[in-house]
Amino acid sequence: MSDMKTATTSTELSKPAVGMLPAKPVREIAIDKLKQSVDKLELVMPTATTYMPVFCDDVFIVGQGTSTPVNELYCLSLPSAVQLAIILANICVAGFLAQPCDLAYGSPFVYSRDVPWLRFDNGAERNAGQLAQYWKANNGDPGGKTAEAWAREDIAWG
Repeated sequence: MSDMKTATTSTELSKPAVGMLPAKPVREIAIDKLKQSVDKLELVMPTATTYMPVFCDDVFIVGQGTSTPVNELYCLSLPSAVQLAIILANICVAGFLAQPCDLAYGSPFVYSRDVPWLRFDNGAERNAGQLAQYWKANNGDPGGKTAEAWAREDIAWG
C-alpha cells in the first residue's frame, strides 16, 4: 500500500501538498488557446504529410537508488506535441502534462518529469508520444496520411 494520497479539493488540485499526487492534470491548455498562440507567433505548422515527431530520451524512472530510462515513444518533445495537436485540432480539445504512463500513480517509483498528453472530444486521453509513433516510420506522402488515419482510429476507440 502506498503512502501517497490523492488530492481531492480544487485547492489541493491547484497546488498539491508535499507527498500528494493530483487526481487529474493540474494544468492544461485548450486547443483554441494553442491555435491563437501559434498564429500570434506566426509559427509554420506541419501537415500530416510533413510532420516529423521528435522524441525525448531524457525521461527516467527513479526511486530506491535506481534510474531507468523511459522508452522514448512515451516521451514526445513539447514542440512536436503542439504540432500534433494542431494536426488533430478538429478532434483535440486540450493538451496537458502528466506522467508518461498513467499506471505509475501509487508506485514507489517516480518519473523524472511529465510529458505531453492530449485530450479529445470523445473523452479519450492519449500520451502524445504514443500517437506520434505512427509517424515514426510512416511520414511523407502517402505515409503521413496513413499515420494520421491510424492515430485517429486509435483515438476513436475512446
